[in-house]
Amino acid sequence: MNRLWIFIILYVVLIYTTLPIARLVLNTLYETLGAFNLGLLVNTLLVSVSSFIAIQMYRRKGLTSLVHLLLLGALLVTIILNLDRPEERIHFVEYGLLGFLFIKAFSSASVRTLTFSALLVTLIGSVDELIQWFLPNRVGDLRDVLMNAVGGLLGVWFGKLYYS
Repeated sequence: MNRLWIFIILYVVLIYTTLPIARLVLNTLYETLGAFNLGLLVNTLLVSVSSFIAIQMYRRKGLTSLVHLLLLGALLVTIILNLDRPEERIHFVEYGLLGFLFIKAFSSASVRTLTFSALLVTLIGSVDELIQWFLPNRVGDLRDVLMNAVGGLLGVWFGKLYYS
């Protein structure tokens, strides 16, 4: 098993094992920063990561791929602007990264690999929400399953653009 697969497995384990404390951490951030500042922090993080990705994409693939990336970014911004709580935006980063990593790990951008990667990231995101149903301080939510899946699909799409 190569290092990337080990990293992916550890990343998923990290997601699952932090579920019991995530609400406590989030509440502490809300109390410390306030909702507005926390939202600003999350949005700044998203813009910074997106800008870095856009620059890397332009350097690697040129202007045509950058246009595709900008369309992907416009879709993501549209979705994110319709989310009220900062923590909802984290789903896209968390599962987008996972989808992207699957494309890198499978070393293929075939339709079969893209489909399998999308299904796998959706399954992992669904298990995340299922686990939350059994935790006393968390609530599993079908809307979050959808956000996890969409974030993963966007990551798979970006991985296809980046590696093909």
